[in-house]
Amino acid sequence: MSLVLGIGIITFNRSTLLNETIGAVIRHTRYPFTLVVADDGSTDGTREAMLSSGIPCVSGSNRGVAWNKNRALFWLAHIKKCDVIILLEDDAAPQDAGWEKPWIDGAAKYGHLNLAGDWFKNYYLDGTGTVDDPIRCAMVSGQCSCFSREAVLFGGFLDTRFKGFGFGHVEHSLRLMRLGYGGRYENNRPIYYLLKAPIVVGDTHSHSNPEAIERNRLLCNELLQDGSFRGGAQNETEMKMLREEMNLSGSFLR
Repeated sequence: MSLVLGIGIITFNRSTLLNETIGAVIRHTRYPFTLVVADDGSTDGTREAMLSSGIPCVSGSNRGVAWNKNRALFWLAHIKKCDVIILLEDDAAPQDAGWEKPWIDGAAKYGHLNLAGDWFKNYYLDGTGTVDDPIRCAMVSGQCSCFSREAVLFGGFLDTRFKGFGFGHVEHSLRLMRLGYGGRYENNRPIYYLLKAPIVVGDTHSHSNPEAIERNRLLCNELLQDGSFRGGAQNETEMKMLREEMNLSGSFLR
């Protein structure tokens, strides 16, 4: 049986940029893949544009980056049962043909990898950024990440207590790391595995705000020792909301 690849693009109110990233993914991806857009309640016509173009789109009210990444992860891991999932933020566009292969190989080898961003290269410890020699780093960012389905099934989803922007991806990567996916602890310090990749991350307007970032930072510190599974929703109400979003995307869960 051949590997099933899923690519999710995370977006909010950046329809022009989203279209450029979708175009880059379609042009440069060589392995057959399933595409989904996770839209965090955009008001710029994103969902309608995706539906008219035939691109699956999971959308709902604006709930922040953690919930929105879960939309794509849940759809690709549970609905489409993808073996490897690559998540791209809408300002992260692949540049070279076959860009997805290292991410597929990295997910198979480590279960989870993140993009090595030049903007935090001062935190690099060593490594060249290849699958066989990933950059070892004391910092992580979530513009592009890969996950094996195994990592998602054992480690779970992002914690929906993170609202707005910031730190949800950090906590998720740390939780996966504790289970053996995507890094290791050295001298009680987390060391993430990062992949150098032909992906251009645009200098775009951020939807973050200082209050949300500080709130999420404090929450992240509280959750660092909690390795329990997160199922994509904190309670029955959230699970019903997630299920309704999957239904509206055309998944028609029963």
